[in-house]
Amino acid sequence: AELSGRVALKALHVVAEVIGMRDAKDLIDPYHPLIEDFVKKGIATMRRVQEAVPSLDPDAEGDERKELALRVFERILNVFRRLLDINPEEFGKYLGDSLEIALAGLFKNTVDPRTMRVALLDELLQFVNTVLHTRPYFGQIVQIYNRRLMRAHEELRAEEEARNAQVSESESYEMERVPLSRIRDNYRTIEKTAGLRRMASDAIVRLIGAEDNAIEEENQAQQRTATLSQIIEAILAKYIALTTEDLSIWQTDPEAYMAGVGKDTLAQNDMSNFWGGGVREFGLDLMNSMLLRAPDSVFESLDAIMKRLLAEDATANPNIVLYREAAYRVLSNFHETSRVDEATVMAFYAREWREQLTATGGDAGLVDLPTRVLWVRTAYLVGTCSDRLGTAEWLEAYNAISLQIGSSDMVISMSAMSALSKMIKLLLAQRKEVTEAIAEMKKDRTAVVEETARQGGAEAATKAAEMPLPALPP
Repeated sequence: AELSGRVALKALHVVAEVIGMRDAKDLIDPYHPLIEDFVKKGIATMRRVQEAVPSLDPDAEGDERKELALRVFERILNVFRRLLDINPEEFGKYLGDSLEIALAGLFKNTVDPRTMRVALLDELLQFVNTVLHTRPYFGQIVQIYNRRLMRAHEELRAEEEARNAQVSESESYEMERVPLSRIRDNYRTIEKTAGLRRMASDAIVRLIGAEDNAIEEENQAQQRTATLSQIIEAILAKYIALTTEDLSIWQTDPEAYMAGVGKDTLAQNDMSNFWGGGVREFGLDLMNSMLLRAPDSVFESLDAIMKRLLAEDATANPNIVLYREAAYRVLSNFHETSRVDEATVMAFYAREWREQLTATGGDAGLVDLPTRVLWVRTAYLVGTCSDRLGTAEWLEAYNAISLQIGSSDMVISMSAMSALSKMIKLLLAQRKEVTEAIAEMKKDRTAVVEETARQGGAEAATKAAEMPLPALPP
């Protein structure tokens, strides 16, 4: 059995390399029966591996055969991802099963991403990310293709009716017309493609829930929202939330924490830092893919999760604070989108940011580590979004953050200086934009005055010259 497994692994490696060739789309027929047979057997094999090794962690089992099985699992998924790239429509009929397997590998209760093989975790995340980035599976694209199918159907029906009504046609007229068989073939091709795209899109909505502007019944919308919330909560808990090891680094080596775990991004090719920051980076990358596909749905679900976490008792469950910090990390990815406008930032500040920044009252108020964890991430968010705060809120936040510059906790002190630097930088950028806008308005006004005076309208020119210009922000 072990020899067969090693032979299968080598064969899969060759298949993956062939499919990954530059001209693979021209060389490989995705509709070939052998491809379909391979995918079906691959799905069955991956299911058996998940049953045999629920944790997807070979070291926990201590069995070389299971480690070999996991390598076969990883390689099959790699081939699936390459087939998806070659022909997403044809792969659509297998997407539901393969995506379900990948999601179980990422989020099942028995799985801990920090004990999984790096290559396997990477392949699982790459497959899900590829699915979420595949444009033919986007709901809007599916709807557009459905409309194309309707037009093709109407064209076919109209052509059939016209030909049935034709009593007699000359040979030359018949030759000038498009053969009916070609019109029917075109319709069947569009029908098949539309069906496969719809099947794949439905699978993504059913398993992940990431879809905006979906045409659905109320109960379907509730189920989709619940599914999306479960996925986001799993990403927060398993991939993004700080671990006990992270908190230990904070306390024993704050400089190392700020250089690694405390950052929002880490080099993905730095495998020495993978366990901790690297896992977190992959989780944020997955959230970004979901954001790309369905920004409104993801933001609404994240906001609902944050409200629920805010209402829960953190003393009864210390992980609540860590999950809130993780949600704030994800929210950081939204700050440049239209969803986080001035009204949204002001609402967040009033709902939770103000209390977290100002209720601490200096270093003495940041005695427990969970409070400090949340303060650091709040200060980062406020600094990043400070250009959307009102004047009173900006001053209040600036004063609250500046109180922590002298903190005995180096992470707090450095985070405070970083947040204040962001606030000042954004303020100066705002002033520069306004200054440049005023200078342009002055030029425009001067041109209007000169043109008005040239045309003999002295009184109108005087009024134009007296038009007030906006003032710089305080």
